Amino acid sequence: MSGKKDVEDILNELENLNPKEEDLDKFRDMAEEYGDKSEKEIFFEIIQLNKEMEKNMNAEEYREMLEKLDSIKPLLNEEQLIKLDEILRTLGNE
Repeated sequence: MSGKKDVEDILNELENLNPKEEDLDKFRDMAEEYGDKSEKEIFFEIIQLNKEMEKNMNAEEYREMLEKLDSIKPLLNEEQLIKLDEILRTLGNE
């Protein structure tokens, strides 16, 4: 076994998330906030958010967050995968 989760495992985890209404509201707000921004603007904001998370999270929490991002890769199309890899590379070089 390669140690990577397969799509079925990821989908099962997503089903178990069961987000609260306030979480869904946050996602809606984010979609509205970022809907009109360019990729470059969003990329810049991701970098700024990463800096805040590094300050506010311990090393274990930060590593877990990056692992979660990595775990969604099987769900992405090729273009999305390239963008996520670019973001993760940039965050790793900070």
